[in-house]
Amino acid sequence: MAAVTCIVSGLLMVVWAEQSTAFLGTAQAWITNTLGIAYIWAAVGLVVFMTWLAFSRFGSIKLGAEDDQPDFSTKSWLGMLFTAGVGISLVFWGATEWGFYIDEPPFGDPAWSAAAIDQATTYGMFHWGVAAWAMYALPTVAIAYQFYVKNVPHLRLGIACRGLFGDDFDESLGSRVMDAFYIIALVAGVATSLGLAISLITVSLDEIFGIGRSLRIDITVILGCLALFVISSFRGLKRGIKTLSDFNMVLVLGFLAFVLIAGPTLFILAQSTHQLGYMAENFITMLTWTDAVEDKGFVKDWTIFYWAWWLAFAPFIGLFVTRISKGRTIRELILGMLIFGSFGSWVFYMILGNYAVWLDLNGIVPMAELIANDAQDVAIVEMMKQLPFKAVSLSVLSVLCIVFIATSFDSAAMTMAAAASKTMHPDEDPPRWHRLFWSLTLGAMPIVVLLADGGAGVLKALVIIASLPLLVILALMAISLVKSLKEDE
Repeated sequence: MAAVTCIVSGLLMVVWAEQSTAFLGTAQAWITNTLGIAYIWAAVGLVVFMTWLAFSRFGSIKLGAEDDQPDFSTKSWLGMLFTAGVGISLVFWGATEWGFYIDEPPFGDPAWSAAAIDQATTYGMFHWGVAAWAMYALPTVAIAYQFYVKNVPHLRLGIACRGLFGDDFDESLGSRVMDAFYIIALVAGVATSLGLAISLITVSLDEIFGIGRSLRIDITVILGCLALFVISSFRGLKRGIKTLSDFNMVLVLGFLAFVLIAGPTLFILAQSTHQLGYMAENFITMLTWTDAVEDKGFVKDWTIFYWAWWLAFAPFIGLFVTRISKGRTIRELILGMLIFGSFGSWVFYMILGNYAVWLDLNGIVPMAELIANDAQDVAIVEMMKQLPFKAVSLSVLSVLCIVFIATSFDSAAMTMAAAASKTMHPDEDPPRWHRLFWSLTLGAMPIVVLLADGGAGVLKALVIIASLPLLVILALMAISLVKSLKEDE
């Protein structure tokens, strides 16, 4: 059902591009204006719920038998968890998100004032922080508990609701509908992520090799990325995804360290320290702010979009992190995601974002102007060109983007294949043909969006619309998880 929906939707977007774009925009506006408050409530509730669960008596429950040891070292486990959860979008938004806020700060301070810079540089960290990872953590714990503690022989989204609907639910039509919603939302989220990244890769390659910019080049880059993550997914979890993820983490650490050392080190460190304090002081305000009085659009355009984005990816992350978390405790799983996931994301914003701000403040690159003109990809490339060894810096950036895409997408393909498999046990991978099919599907959707010529607006609308059913599904998961935990005491 999910595959048919994705194929039909893609064809409609290409054949009736203008009408599809208009419909998606109308649907997005209705959801954000009418139901946007539900996304805010979901974020607040999940932060509170996951914090309580981590430190409750249930936190010590081991995911597996008492003598089960983790399948992966803590380093590899955290690396796979992080790279699957953030993807290439973290590079894109970490460097540029502040530029969308600096001229019209969320809380109404004068543009480019000290308060405006604080808000602009910190709000992105908030959007990629604890609330986002709490959305990831809930389905992970709910699925992992059933898969490892209750020994359910399926790795599907529906098993997370067994405690509420009974042991036969994961074989029911309702469970398959949940799987379909998850797959559709994931395809939309992946299309958004890859759609943002492709332009950055092609601009970087054009700067290095002079290949130019065109639809043909964009599609060629997508196909190149697709080939890499198809190979990785085909090789399986331990020989493919783990190896690529370990390489990715080394590349990420080297890249960020180089920018920190070669860039304005003292400014980055000083502003980053202040950002952490500013977010700690204003976290509850940002988490609960709805902008109900002035209704300037910031919450609807940004915070609600981000919460919808995380919701679209949450079931995928839950399934994938479940697969790699045998032998961990519930507390270890939640804190690993909330603390390591959040801080890892913040490092990108602190290093890349503050370097970009410094370039603009010192009149070296008009970063905010480029960002405001929808040239984020050009802004990032110009930013990297200011570092020593320009060609090397841009080459590393391109490779980092491609590897980030591959690690996220092959993880997604594996979990989608698992959800579509009739049975699957903890030490098994889904069939290769399943992984190949979903890899090709994930790679095809961004090409459809490019051909539909809807741009970023279509991508954002797709994510918000596809995430709506998942609001209900995550609420059911939370109720089901608590019911199962209490019944098993």
